[in-house]
Amino acid sequence: MTRSQLLALVVGALMSAGAVTAADMPTPPRAVFTSWDPALRLVERSDSYVTGSQARWQGRISLTGVLVVEFDRDPEGEERAPELVDVNGVAHFEPDARSLARLPAAKNYYPLVPKILWIGATGREALVPLIGRAAFDRLQADRASRFDFPVKLTLTELATSVECDHRDFTATVHAIQLLKAPMVARNEPWSVAC
Repeated sequence: MTRSQLLALVVGALMSAGAVTAADMPTPPRAVFTSWDPALRLVERSDSYVTGSQARWQGRISLTGVLVVEFDRDPEGEERAPELVDVNGVAHFEPDARSLARLPAAKNYYPLVPKILWIGATGREALVPLIGRAAFDRLQADRASRFDFPVKLTLTELATSVECDHRDFTATVHAIQLLKAPMVARNEPWSVAC
C-alpha cells in the first residue's frame, strides 16, 4: 500500500468518524513539469493525497533510443529450478538525448527525467516481432543479463505517477522499429526494482 493510499484510508476513517473534514486535509504539492513536444497534450492530471500524483499525455510521437531487455540471471555457477528461470525478460525504452528533450520531466515533487519508459511488455512480447522467435530464444539462453537494441519507438500515450515512494514513466507503444545498428549485450546485475 502506498503512502498516499494509506493517508487516504486514514483520512477517510477520520472523516467518517467526524474528526476530520475536507478542509482539514493538507494541501498536496503540485507537480511541475518541464516543457514538452507539442505532439503530446496533457489530458489528465491529479495532485492529490487521495487520488495520487499523476499526469497523462496523449498524442503520437516518434522517439529514438534503446529498447532494453533484461533477464533475471543467477550468479555464475548457480542454477535455479527450471520453472523459476526467467524466460520472458523485462523490457523498457531509454530515449536518446534528442528524444529525451522532447518529453516532460518532473521538476519538484519526486523529480525525475524520463530516462526510462516502461512499455508494459515483456522482453519476449517486444522482441519476437522484431527479431523472430528463434533469435529471441538464443538471447534467452545466453548468459548475458541485458540486451540493448537501437530502435525508433512510436508512442500514443505517456503517463507518470508517484508510487512506492518514487516516480515512474510509462508509455503506450504504437510501434517499434529496429534500426540498422548492432545489438549490444551486457552482463550486468538485473536493474528492475520497485
